[in-house]
Amino acid sequence: MRLVVLAAVLIFAGCKTGPDTTAPATPPEVTSQELQVQQELTDFTVKLVGKLKSPDAAMIEKASFELVVDGKVVHTGEQRLNVAVPAGGEAGFEIGDSAKYVANADELKAMDARSGTLPAALRGKLAVRHSGKLDLIDFARGREVRVPRLPHVKMQAIDGARYADNEANLTFSLGVDNPNPFPIRLDGLDYKVSVAGKQMTDGVLGRGEKVDSSSTGVFEVQVAVNPDTWGKDVDKLIKTLKLHYEVSGDLKADLVAEAYDLKGDLKLNVSK
Repeated sequence: MRLVVLAAVLIFAGCKTGPDTTAPATPPEVTSQELQVQQELTDFTVKLVGKLKSPDAAMIEKASFELVVDGKVVHTGEQRLNVAVPAGGEAGFEIGDSAKYVANADELKAMDARSGTLPAALRGKLAVRHSGKLDLIDFARGREVRVPRLPHVKMQAIDGARYADNEANLTFSLGVDNPNPFPIRLDGLDYKVSVAGKQMTDGVLGRGEKVDSSSTGVFEVQVAVNPDTWGKDVDKLIKTLKLHYEVSGDLKADLVAEAYDLKGDLKLNVSK
Protein backbone atom coordinates (compact mmCIF):
# COMPACT_ATOMS: atom_id res chain seq x y z
CA MET A 1 0.00 0.00 0.00
CA ARG A 2 2.87 2.34 0.86
CA LEU A 3 4.51 1.57 -2.49
CA VAL A 4 1.29 2.43 -4.35
CA VAL A 5 0.94 5.77 -2.54
CA LEU A 6 4.61 6.62 -3.16
CA ALA A 7 4.29 5.86 -6.88
CA ALA A 8 1.22 8.09 -7.13
CA VAL A 9 3.02 10.93 -5.41
CA LEU A 10 6.02 10.62 -7.75
CA ILE A 11 3.76 10.58 -10.81
CA PHE A 12 1.89 13.67 -9.59
CA ALA A 13 5.13 15.47 -8.81
CA GLY A 14 6.53 14.60 -12.24
CA CYS A 15 3.48 15.99 -13.99
CA LYS A 16 3.60 19.23 -12.02
CA THR A 17 7.29 19.92 -12.55
CA GLY A 18 7.47 18.84 -16.22
CA PRO A 19 7.77 21.39 -19.11
CA ASP A 20 4.68 23.46 -20.05
CA THR A 21 3.64 22.28 -23.52
CA THR A 22 0.84 24.87 -23.93
CA ALA A 23 1.33 26.67 -27.27
CA PRO A 24 1.66 30.47 -27.04
CA ALA A 25 -1.38 32.42 -28.20
CA THR A 26 -1.16 33.63 -31.81
CA PRO A 27 -1.29 37.44 -31.87
CA PRO A 28 -3.74 39.31 -34.10
CA GLU A 29 -2.40 40.16 -37.56
CA VAL A 30 -3.22 42.45 -40.44
CA THR A 31 -4.20 40.21 -43.36
CA SER A 32 -4.79 42.79 -46.10
CA GLN A 33 -4.08 46.45 -46.81
CA GLU A 34 -4.91 48.80 -49.69
CA LEU A 35 -4.03 52.49 -49.96
CA GLN A 36 -6.46 54.67 -51.89
CA VAL A 37 -5.45 58.19 -52.97
CA GLN A 38 -7.58 61.11 -54.13
CA GLN A 39 -5.47 63.96 -55.50
CA GLU A 40 -5.99 67.64 -56.06
CA LEU A 41 -3.62 70.30 -57.33
CA THR A 42 -1.98 71.12 -53.97
CA ASP A 43 -3.16 68.42 -51.58
CA PHE A 44 -4.43 64.88 -51.44
CA THR A 45 -6.46 62.51 -49.27
CA VAL A 46 -5.43 58.96 -48.49
CA LYS A 47 -7.47 56.08 -47.09
CA LEU A 48 -5.98 52.79 -45.94
CA VAL A 49 -8.52 49.96 -46.09
CA GLY A 50 -7.47 46.77 -44.31
CA LYS A 51 -8.52 43.66 -42.40
CA LEU A 52 -7.34 42.30 -39.06
CA LYS A 53 -7.58 38.65 -38.04
CA SER A 54 -7.54 37.48 -34.41
CA PRO A 55 -7.63 33.99 -32.82
CA ASP A 56 -9.67 35.36 -29.92
CA ALA A 57 -12.24 38.12 -29.57
CA ALA A 58 -10.54 41.48 -29.95
CA MET A 59 -11.20 45.21 -30.25
CA ILE A 60 -9.27 47.54 -32.55
CA GLU A 61 -9.37 50.59 -30.32
CA LYS A 62 -7.43 53.16 -32.33
CA ALA A 63 -4.71 53.80 -34.90
CA SER A 64 -1.67 56.04 -34.54
CA PHE A 65 -0.22 56.96 -37.92
CA GLU A 66 2.04 59.20 -39.96
CA LEU A 67 1.62 60.27 -43.56
CA VAL A 68 4.86 60.15 -45.53
CA VAL A 69 5.37 61.91 -48.88
CA ASP A 70 8.61 61.64 -50.84
CA GLY A 71 10.37 60.24 -47.78
CA LYS A 72 9.24 63.06 -45.46
CA VAL A 73 6.65 62.85 -42.69
CA VAL A 74 4.12 65.56 -43.59
CA HIS A 75 1.47 64.79 -40.98
CA THR A 76 0.91 62.64 -37.88
CA GLY A 77 -2.35 61.77 -36.19
CA GLU A 78 -4.50 59.37 -34.24
CA GLN A 79 -7.92 57.97 -35.11
CA ARG A 80 -10.43 56.13 -32.94
CA LEU A 81 -11.72 52.97 -34.58
CA ASN A 82 -13.53 50.79 -31.99
CA VAL A 83 -13.88 47.85 -34.39
CA ALA A 84 -14.84 44.48 -32.88
CA VAL A 85 -13.12 41.37 -34.24
CA PRO A 86 -14.84 38.00 -33.61
CA ALA A 87 -12.84 35.09 -32.19
CA GLY A 88 -11.19 33.18 -35.03
CA GLY A 89 -12.46 35.71 -37.57
CA GLU A 90 -11.48 39.03 -39.08
CA ALA A 91 -12.90 42.54 -39.38
CA GLY A 92 -12.28 45.48 -41.69
CA PHE A 93 -10.93 48.88 -40.67
CA GLU A 94 -10.31 52.20 -42.41
CA ILE A 95 -7.81 54.95 -41.64
CA GLY A 96 -7.95 58.30 -43.44
CA ASP A 97 -5.79 61.40 -43.58
CA SER A 98 -5.13 64.39 -45.82
CA ALA A 99 -2.23 66.76 -46.30
CA LYS A 100 -0.67 69.22 -48.73
CA TYR A 101 2.30 68.21 -50.80
CA VAL A 102 2.99 71.82 -51.74
CA ALA A 103 2.68 74.84 -49.46
CA ASN A 104 3.21 77.72 -51.89
CA ALA A 105 3.38 78.68 -55.55
CA ASP A 106 7.15 78.16 -55.79
CA GLU A 107 6.86 74.58 -54.53
CA LEU A 108 4.09 73.90 -57.05
CA LYS A 109 6.29 75.22 -59.87
CA ALA A 110 9.14 73.00 -58.66
CA MET A 111 6.82 69.98 -58.72
CA ASP A 112 5.74 70.87 -62.25
CA ALA A 113 9.37 71.01 -63.37
CA ARG A 114 10.11 67.69 -61.69
CA SER A 115 7.20 65.72 -63.27
CA GLY A 116 7.01 61.92 -62.90
CA THR A 117 5.76 60.36 -59.67
CA LEU A 118 6.50 60.54 -55.96
CA PRO A 119 6.01 57.92 -53.23
CA ALA A 120 3.29 58.34 -50.61
CA ALA A 121 2.62 56.04 -47.65
CA LEU A 122 0.46 55.74 -44.55
CA ARG A 123 2.08 53.80 -41.72
CA GLY A 124 1.61 53.31 -37.99
CA LYS A 125 0.25 50.98 -35.32
CA LEU A 126 -3.16 49.57 -34.42
CA ALA A 127 -3.95 49.39 -30.72
CA VAL A 128 -5.69 45.99 -30.37
CA ARG A 129 -7.07 44.77 -27.03
CA HIS A 130 -7.56 41.01 -26.61
CA SER A 131 -7.22 38.41 -23.84
CA GLY A 132 -6.93 41.17 -21.27
CA LYS A 133 -3.89 42.83 -22.86
CA LEU A 134 -3.12 45.52 -25.41
CA ASP A 135 -1.02 44.72 -28.50
CA LEU A 136 0.37 47.24 -30.98
CA ILE A 137 0.09 45.83 -34.50
CA ASP A 138 2.08 47.44 -37.34
CA PHE A 139 0.48 48.52 -40.59
CA ALA A 140 2.01 50.25 -43.61
CA ARG A 141 1.05 50.69 -47.24
CA GLY A 142 2.48 52.94 -49.95
CA ARG A 143 2.03 53.74 -53.62
CA GLU A 144 3.31 56.07 -56.30
CA VAL A 145 1.22 59.16 -57.07
CA ARG A 146 1.56 61.52 -60.01
CA VAL A 147 3.40 64.77 -59.38
CA PRO A 148 0.97 67.72 -59.77
CA ARG A 149 1.38 69.69 -63.01
CA LEU A 150 0.46 73.28 -63.76
CA PRO A 151 -2.47 73.99 -66.10
CA HIS A 152 -1.80 76.17 -69.16
CA VAL A 153 -3.83 78.39 -71.49
CA LYS A 154 -3.78 78.00 -75.26
CA MET A 155 -5.83 79.20 -78.21
CA GLN A 156 -8.04 76.20 -78.88
CA ALA A 157 -9.79 77.69 -81.90
CA ILE A 158 -10.47 81.06 -83.48
CA ASP A 159 -13.05 82.15 -86.02
CA GLY A 160 -13.92 85.44 -87.69
CA ALA A 161 -16.59 86.40 -90.19
CA ARG A 162 -17.36 89.65 -92.04
CA TYR A 163 -21.07 90.45 -92.07
CA ALA A 164 -20.86 93.88 -93.69
CA ASP A 165 -18.28 96.37 -94.94
CA ASN A 166 -18.09 97.79 -91.41
CA GLU A 167 -18.97 94.77 -89.25
CA ALA A 168 -17.24 91.53 -88.28
CA ASN A 169 -17.72 89.03 -85.51
CA LEU A 170 -14.83 87.18 -83.84
CA THR A 171 -14.97 84.11 -81.62
CA PHE A 172 -11.98 83.12 -79.49
CA SER A 173 -12.05 79.67 -77.90
CA LEU A 174 -9.57 79.66 -75.01
CA GLY A 175 -8.40 76.25 -73.91
CA VAL A 176 -7.23 75.42 -70.38
CA ASP A 177 -5.09 72.28 -70.51
CA ASN A 178 -5.16 70.09 -67.41
CA PRO A 179 -2.33 67.52 -67.68
CA ASN A 180 -3.16 65.92 -64.33
CA PRO A 181 -4.93 62.58 -63.70
CA PHE A 182 -7.42 64.44 -61.51
CA PRO A 183 -9.77 67.40 -62.10
CA ILE A 184 -8.81 70.95 -61.14
CA ARG A 185 -11.11 73.77 -60.07
CA LEU A 186 -10.56 77.23 -61.58
CA ASP A 187 -10.70 80.45 -59.61
CA GLY A 188 -11.10 82.22 -62.92
CA LEU A 189 -9.68 82.92 -66.37
CA ASP A 190 -9.17 86.68 -66.72
CA TYR A 191 -9.03 87.97 -70.28
CA LYS A 192 -8.59 91.16 -72.25
CA VAL A 193 -9.12 91.23 -76.02
CA SER A 194 -7.57 93.79 -78.37
CA VAL A 195 -8.10 94.05 -82.13
CA ALA A 196 -5.68 96.07 -84.28
CA GLY A 197 -4.28 97.73 -81.19
CA LYS A 198 -7.62 98.72 -79.60
CA GLN A 199 -9.00 97.01 -76.51
CA MET A 200 -12.43 95.59 -77.26
CA THR A 201 -13.55 93.77 -74.12
CA ASP A 202 -12.42 92.17 -70.89
CA GLY A 203 -13.85 89.92 -68.18
CA VAL A 204 -13.55 86.63 -66.29
CA LEU A 205 -14.45 83.14 -67.52
CA GLY A 206 -14.76 79.75 -65.81
CA ARG A 207 -14.94 80.97 -62.23
CA GLY A 208 -15.61 77.95 -59.98
CA GLU A 209 -15.72 75.52 -62.90
CA LYS A 210 -13.80 72.24 -63.07
CA VAL A 211 -11.55 71.02 -65.86
CA ASP A 212 -11.64 67.22 -66.04
CA SER A 213 -8.55 65.08 -65.66
CA SER A 214 -6.22 64.89 -68.69
CA SER A 215 -8.49 67.14 -70.74
CA THR A 216 -8.95 70.69 -72.01
CA GLY A 217 -11.66 73.03 -70.79
CA VAL A 218 -12.85 75.41 -73.50
CA PHE A 219 -14.17 78.92 -72.80
CA GLU A 220 -15.46 81.23 -75.55
CA VAL A 221 -15.18 84.98 -75.94
CA GLN A 222 -17.15 86.71 -78.70
CA VAL A 223 -16.19 90.15 -79.96
CA ALA A 224 -18.16 92.39 -82.33
CA VAL A 225 -16.00 94.70 -84.45
CA ASN A 226 -18.08 97.64 -85.71
CA PRO A 227 -18.20 101.44 -85.56
CA ASP A 228 -19.58 101.40 -82.02
CA THR A 229 -16.90 99.09 -80.61
CA TRP A 230 -13.82 99.90 -82.71
CA GLY A 231 -14.38 103.33 -84.28
CA LYS A 232 -15.45 105.12 -87.42
CA ASP A 233 -12.60 103.81 -89.59
CA VAL A 234 -13.55 100.20 -88.97
CA ASP A 235 -14.58 99.71 -92.62
CA LYS A 236 -10.98 100.27 -93.74
CA LEU A 237 -9.82 97.68 -91.20
CA ILE A 238 -12.38 95.06 -92.21
CA LYS A 239 -11.67 95.62 -95.91
CA THR A 240 -8.20 94.10 -95.39
CA LEU A 241 -9.89 90.81 -94.31
CA LYS A 242 -7.05 90.28 -91.84
CA LEU A 243 -7.24 91.46 -88.23
CA HIS A 244 -4.39 91.44 -85.75
CA TYR A 245 -5.62 90.24 -82.34
CA GLU A 246 -4.21 89.87 -78.84
CA VAL A 247 -5.85 87.98 -75.99
CA SER A 248 -4.08 88.22 -72.63
CA GLY A 249 -4.80 87.73 -68.96
CA ASP A 250 -4.23 85.38 -66.03
CA LEU A 251 -5.26 81.83 -65.28
CA LYS A 252 -6.03 81.45 -61.58
CA ALA A 253 -6.45 78.28 -59.54
CA ASP A 254 -5.20 77.00 -56.19
CA LEU A 255 -1.68 78.51 -55.85
CA VAL A 256 -1.72 79.20 -59.60
CA ALA A 257 -1.57 82.64 -61.19
CA GLU A 258 -0.21 82.11 -64.70
CA ALA A 259 -0.10 85.00 -67.15
CA TYR A 260 -0.79 84.27 -70.81
CA ASP A 261 -0.55 86.35 -73.98
CA LEU A 262 -1.93 84.96 -77.24
CA LYS A 263 -1.60 87.01 -80.43
CA GLY A 264 -1.69 86.63 -84.16
CA ASP A 265 -3.50 87.54 -87.39
CA LEU A 266 -7.01 86.36 -88.11
CA LYS A 267 -8.26 85.97 -91.67
CA LEU A 268 -11.92 86.86 -92.00
CA ASN A 269 -14.46 84.64 -93.72
CA VAL A 270 -16.83 86.55 -95.97
CA SER A 271 -20.43 85.88 -94.90
CA LYS A 272 -22.01 88.58 -97.01
